[in-house]
Formats: sequence, structure tokens, C-alpha cells
Amino acid sequence: MCRAFASRGAAAVAVADIDEDAAAVVAADVEAAGARSFAMRVDAGDEDDVRALVDRAESELGPIDLFCANAGIMVAGGIDVPDEDWDRIVDVNLKGTFVMSQVVARQMVVAKAGAIVNVSSVSAHGVRTGPPAYAERLSVPPSWWVIPVFWVVVIGLGFDVYLGAVPALVFTAGFV
Repeated sequence: MCRAFASRGAAAVAVADIDEDAAAVVAADVEAAGARSFAMRVDAGDEDDVRALVDRAESELGPIDLFCANAGIMVAGGIDVPDEDWDRIVDVNLKGTFVMSQVVARQMVVAKAGAIVNVSSVSAHGVRTGPPAYAERLSVPPSWWVIPVFWVVVIGLGFDVYLGAVPALVFTAGFV
């Protein structure tokens, strides 16, 4: 997605990933496409990491006018998924989306404008993909909560924020 933003004219793109080396490769591609960029290791389930990302992006790249929350994890296990794994899924896929949107929306208040795009799993919309803990448990409730969670963040900001919640099937290194 970062490469797509850069190829379509974004002036600057912050690249965040739990895997900083992978983020660095993407950031180099973004810069090669003509946009300013940096790579940063961010755990989307960690509020301090998210705040640090937003602070660095604004410091190095300027005000955030578009933010895309695309973090998501899955684990194998079906009915045997340990509570710790389920908590981690909720922390990244649900709470992470909420915290990222909340932190960025606060920054957008100053400019009185902005766009936040939250990518949700296509599994929330009837298509079952991946291990049961991802496909079944993730779709009830976290993935389909993306839109209501987003509205909790933006209601009362006093300006229009573009809402985009995109159900998607994305093949990643952890998806086989």
C-alpha cells in the first residue's frame, strides 16, 4: 500500500511494520518513487509505539492528511487457540485500529481535515480465509467492529473526516 501511495503522487509516506527490515525495503522503494519516507518498527497493539510513529511522521514528514491502518495478525489453532494469542489478535486487529485512528484523528483536529482508511478482513463479510482463529473468531467481533470503532473516534471532531473501511484479502508472508 505504501508503494501504491507513492506511485500515485504522495509527497511523503511513513512505513511502519513490526518487521523493521521489511519496512526499510518498502521505504527505499517509496523514496525511489520520489516520495520522502522513513521506516520504523511499530507494534500496532502498543499505544506508545503508535504515538511515537505519529510524532515522528509529523516531525519528519509534516502534517498527516491521510492515514491507512492496515495492521493485522492471525494465529493457527481453531478451538485450541490460547487466551494469550486471542488477546494479541484483539490488541493488534481491533485495539490497534482504534488507537491508531484515535491518535491520528487528534492530530487532524488541528488541520480540520483528514482521511483515515481502516482495512478490515474480508473474513468479516462472509468469506472465510486462513486458520479458524483468523477467519471465524476474527470476524466475530473485531473485523466487523472496524466501522463502529472508527465512528467512536471521529464523532464530535467538528469537521468532516473521510471514512473508508475496506474489506480485503491480502496475501502476506504469514499467510499460506
